[in-house]
Amino acid sequence: MKNSTIKSIILIAIIVHSFMVSAQRELPDPYANDVTLPPQMQANDLMLTAFVSYPNWEAYLLDLIFDSFASVDADLANTNGVAPIGIRIENNFTPTLSITLDAFFNSVKSRFEENGFPTLVSSARTRILVGFNYHIPDINVEKLDLYGGLALGASTRSINAESDNPNFNQNDYLLNSSPISGRFRVGGRYFFNENFGVNVELGIGGPLMSFGLTYRRRD
Repeated sequence: MKNSTIKSIILIAIIVHSFMVSAQRELPDPYANDVTLPPQMQANDLMLTAFVSYPNWEAYLLDLIFDSFASVDADLANTNGVAPIGIRIENNFTPTLSITLDAFFNSVKSRFEENGFPTLVSSARTRILVGFNYHIPDINVEKLDLYGGLALGASTRSINAESDNPNFNQNDYLLNSSPISGRFRVGGRYFFNENFGVNVELGIGGPLMSFGLTYRRRD
């Protein structure tokens, strides 16, 4: 009887111990969410982003010129154009630092009457910038890349103005444009998978807001 009781106690202890071990293995780690995720970007990542932007500052600039000319009927002006569109190539040489090459183009065209004569003014601008981005590490959000950066480069502008007015002076519409262009930017990308994502960027110098699609090649 005594031996049977001892054996029963030992058997119960073995069963309880096995259950406790099994339960500990199945319970989730309460600190699992505190583990820092690996950086979204990796060294040698190569990205190509095609983007469109808003607004077209050139159109606003022409409207300001029209308002300053008493001879121009700004209410009859028809202004349109292409807001900045472009591509950006970016290569990470560390998980947090990348070098960038931006190229973007925008144009504007306006038809209006000056002193009763039909007039056309058009402008096109191209900018090519080289810069860098800093990618924020340890944000603990999978598939999200947040960054900020600077870029500097060249800007070229072509302007054409023509009118039926015999006293028309084309120089009145020639805009002073610096051959140097700079940009400060902050933005983010969300990757649907390892290769494709969407990009939103805010900046000063060039597009105020841009929206793009990114392709990423990863070694």
